[in-house]
Amino acid sequence: MPKRLPFIRHWSEVESAEPMRHWYTKEPMVRPASFSAPFELKRIIIRHDTILPGWRSAPPHAERDEEEMVFILEGTPDLWSDGYLYRLKAGDAVGWPGRDGLAHCLINNTDEPVRMLTIGETSRYNSTVNFPVTREVAAAARKNGNLWLDAPKRKLGPHDGLPDAVRGRPAPESWRATRKPAYVVDWRKVLRPGKPYPGDDESMADFAHLSVAMGLTRIGVGYDLMAPGRRSSWPHAEFDEEEFVYVVDGEPDAWIDGHLHRLKPGDGAGFPDRTGIAHCFINNTDKPVGLIVVGEASRSRSKCVYPLHPKRNKEIGDFLWKDAPRHELGPHDGMSDLRRSELKTKRKRKRS
Repeated sequence: MPKRLPFIRHWSEVESAEPMRHWYTKEPMVRPASFSAPFELKRIIIRHDTILPGWRSAPPHAERDEEEMVFILEGTPDLWSDGYLYRLKAGDAVGWPGRDGLAHCLINNTDEPVRMLTIGETSRYNSTVNFPVTREVAAAARKNGNLWLDAPKRKLGPHDGLPDAVRGRPAPESWRATRKPAYVVDWRKVLRPGKPYPGDDESMADFAHLSVAMGLTRIGVGYDLMAPGRRSSWPHAEFDEEEFVYVVDGEPDAWIDGHLHRLKPGDGAGFPDRTGIAHCFINNTDKPVGLIVVGEASRSRSKCVYPLHPKRNKEIGDFLWKDAPRHELGPHDGMSDLRRSELKTKRKRKRS
């Protein structure tokens, strides 16, 4: 198997030795592991964040312009939302489209670390922000010109936004939400069966379109569930859409320019746009594989190329990336072992 490529990294390889601290309170918020910089992703922010016991992801805030999303990998943090708490679990995704003034943060009131993926937009990272319960932070943001002055007024619950460890006592049950917020999505509840490409009978991975379920329009995030023998897509390369894949469960093979690279949980693979690097993900194991797949919904009409499927290239017409860089491809055909075996059996039956 080829050596590990520079755009495949485990989160522990890129984790910062120092916590990310809030610009005003200086409190430690998360232990960040950024995938964007090492993969040269310039428009999408992707981090693996660890919230230690007694920490919170930030003071409660609401972004004006930036779309945000988190996916819980491990632990049970409290979601602070407009003054109430809601307990999250592994597999929950939470998204904020911006402009609605919905204030939020995540608080670790447990004894175990919380691990999550944080996804945002680089181009809107300096969006103005509202801080509805921390007046001193709001005052500092106003002074810096970063306060969202005309944020929608929302009715807030009684919770002060502090971790139990800072307040010195647990939050009473009356400070907890009685129902799940609409923008909290469990991928299992929105999973849909995978479909084949036109004119083909091979179903791709089952897919949960998380960003659509949460009303996000610029960030494209989904959960791929690949049964044994399934793959995420046909090998392809995007012209102007950045892509990122994180392994949640299982050990898929990353097919990259004709070579296989075995991944494990915690690995991330990033693909900058315009490189022509063709890729897909294949489950050649006997256990399911779970992937978080991140792209740019605002670039859904990006051109692409399928280096192993000339018929598909003709079918997509104006969406074909005609002048894509040509890469020398390795010997692998892009299929799963199971699919290859099935086709071989079909050919034998036709000949007999």
